[in-house]
Amino acid sequence: MSPPEDAIRPEAAASAAADGPVEPAGPAGPAGPAGPAESVESVEADGDGLEHDLRAVLPGFEAVDRDLSCDDRREAELVGRAHGRPVLVLRVDGRDDAAAVRALEALAFGARHGAELALHLERIEPDTGAAGRDPALPAGVVLVSEVGFAPRTLERLRPLVGPDLLLFERRRLASARALSSFLVPVGAPQVQPAPAPAPRPPAPESDALRRFVAALPDRCRETGRDLVERIGRVDDSLECLGDGEGLTWFLGGEPLCRVSCRAGRLEAQLGGTEVPHTIRSSAGVDVFLDWLLAFHLEREDRAEGSAREVELVPPAPERILSDEEIEAFQQ
Repeated sequence: MSPPEDAIRPEAAASAAADGPVEPAGPAGPAGPAGPAESVESVEADGDGLEHDLRAVLPGFEAVDRDLSCDDRREAELVGRAHGRPVLVLRVDGRDDAAAVRALEALAFGARHGAELALHLERIEPDTGAAGRDPALPAGVVLVSEVGFAPRTLERLRPLVGPDLLLFERRRLASARALSSFLVPVGAPQVQPAPAPAPRPPAPESDALRRFVAALPDRCRETGRDLVERIGRVDDSLECLGDGEGLTWFLGGEPLCRVSCRAGRLEAQLGGTEVPHTIRSSAGVDVFLDWLLAFHLEREDRAEGSAREVELVPPAPERILSDEEIEAFQQ
């Protein structure tokens, strides 16, 4: 697809038609904004007024010539420019499947010969506003149906609709004193369901967390790293703070758990308790995480006023041995 700034862009045709006055349609069709006299005279010679309708829905559109052909093969009924980009305008029968074939052929022609078409239009009428435009841009294509587009035809054309292809149905207004026409954009791509949100990346490691893991003894550093990473995944709203002796995780301003290292041992405890648990292996990490999840769920239930009790594992036992007794036993 072409860059958005170079796309041919439709405006809201219905509102444009409603806001502007209905002008009497004379032999040359509704009068449009003033433009190069020779161009308007040559293009509007058929008295159809299509250029006027296109200018109302394509900002910057300017018709340059009509009946474009290449090697005696007709390519477009009307050819012009929008913001320096060539635009091919084709009339099609929106009830016929051949409209999709014409759209594909016009897009292919515009992609192959966009640069040559831009030079051809420049010879007819120099474009003073084309400075800085890429001359190799493919030509945009506009399909106009006077009879509307059948659902079957739209089904075939819709995948092509975008910056390089626009579809319009032409409507006509008639009253006792005037006739007028306007274009309505159709075939816009269907709105697709919003994509599933990407998985949330892990929260960046805080300086306090990095310092704590780096200061752990070698024998328990990997276990400590696993423990703090898994605690951080318990809830997206956790906040981890370090105090020089360990790490404390808070949820909603309340402490959820704490991890520290005492006498070379990795210890963890639940918020609001004074009983630390020594973590020596991945199995110890698993057990503590079970306790932590049960504690977290119970706290959430209490906050919601639920009477349901959550007990995934037995409560943490009270300490039986002191630190000194444990140290002597290990020796």
